[in-house]
Amino acid sequence: MTRVSLAIQTHEVRAEMAETLNGCLGGRADIVFDPDPGSSPSPWRTYRLALERTPAWASHRMVIQDDVLVCEHLVDAVEAAVRARPDRVLAFFVAGNPLNHRRAVAAAEAADWSWAELDLTTWIPAVATCWPVRLIEPLLSWFDAQGFPAAFTADDEIIGRFLRQRGEAVLAAVPSIVEHPDTVVSLVHGHRRAHDGLDPGRRAAVWIGDRGICDGRLVDWTVGPGG
Repeated sequence: MTRVSLAIQTHEVRAEMAETLNGCLGGRADIVFDPDPGSSPSPWRTYRLALERTPAWASHRMVIQDDVLVCEHLVDAVEAAVRARPDRVLAFFVAGNPLNHRRAVAAAEAADWSWAELDLTTWIPAVATCWPVRLIEPLLSWFDAQGFPAAFTADDEIIGRFLRQRGEAVLAAVPSIVEHPDTVVSLVHGHRRAHDGLDPGRRAAVWIGDRGICDGRLVDWTVGPGG
């Protein structure tokens, strides 16, 4: 039986944003704050804690960044997607960059598939990613064994490296049912704001709202690779 637990990855200075997002999720997410907010920002530190706090009843854990927009009925859509692809890591947001991701999503859309399999590289989108619980402990143990320098805090690169080492390709939702507007200043790269969200490389390659709908329940998650 699949049971999805959600976590919002955030920082105390963005608590209001996280609460607003949780309202859009029907209050069903755990809000996970940076456990060391006074030190240098570390996306991985908070991402890791979000995974560590996965409740015992869950079969899957979805971690969502605090600065996103979500489709209508996101939780229902994610649960349906997980039922269709229970053994895979699922990314519900894929940006226009890198090019290989955009091409994979475009090819899946042209084929009327609901999934695109992303290349095994050292980076995957971590904005809204759902994990089978079976992979959480191996990820954390693998990270601890690497001896990475303390300055290596990029959650998207850390999990990308792990999945490449495991040979576990990510399935990307087509369309994305989470959007990253890219209008909030990054805590890590405070100078970067991507032209007030107008950079197509940092927004969803294909956003469900661009199809004239915004109800994630209307996507047939059984179509495409990974079944």
